[in-house]
Amino acid sequence: RSHDDKAEAERQTRTIEDVFGDCLEGGSASSAESFRILHDFHFATAHRRSLATMHIRRGRYAICSTGGETVESLQVLFAKFGKPGRRGSPTYIFLRTSAADVDALLLMFAAAAMHPVKVLLLRAPDDPDAFVAISDKCRQRGDRQLAYSLTAALAALPAAAVVNSQLLIAADEELADSSPADFESILRDKMVGCIKLTQEDSRLMDDSSVKAWQLWLRQQSLRQLVRIGDYGTGIRLDGKQHQPAQSK
Repeated sequence: RSHDDKAEAERQTRTIEDVFGDCLEGGSASSAESFRILHDFHFATAHRRSLATMHIRRGRYAICSTGGETVESLQVLFAKFGKPGRRGSPTYIFLRTSAADVDALLLMFAAAAMHPVKVLLLRAPDDPDAFVAISDKCRQRGDRQLAYSLTAALAALPAAAVVNSQLLIAADEELADSSPADFESILRDKMVGCIKLTQEDSRLMDDSSVKAWQLWLRQQSLRQLVRIGDYGTGIRLDGKQHQPAQSK
């Protein structure tokens, strides 16, 4: 009994960095530690609201994750490129946050809480099945309240990010055939004050052509746009001076 009490006392005194390191090695966060991670994340990133801005210095780079992360995939990612906050490590941008499993989500929230300048979590494309999976996993852990807190935190993540005032990154559920006006309308529903209103420009309505997207980028004073779609539609890069590129 005394051994169990001592172990519990040690868990209660662990820092977020301690919890991050243990979870990355296959350990787990207690319920109290999980809520502390979300609490610290909220206060470290509350200034971002619905739009995140990020500056990456010349000579540095960012890694954008477009998959549903697991603890194992994060182990591989950080082993290859460096743990967040380490000298020389890149900026990490996670795009499909709601598709991660619960333990990986807590790792990502912890990393962003400790290093908000180096780790950015964005709101994923709407995926009700992902939230059901999170709820089911938390229920299996006997922590239903954690499911409510995780899904609320995911829903409150920034809807888009502007990098170096030139690149916009956002989800686009209609990636396959959306026009600039369609994309803008959906994005404006998720946030306030990100982009200029262009719905009145007939050239940008019902037109998903390369020229329409290049025109929209010029109007927004952006160089490039990255949109991540629903599963199966992949991710697309548009630029005002190059042809689009898309992968699945």
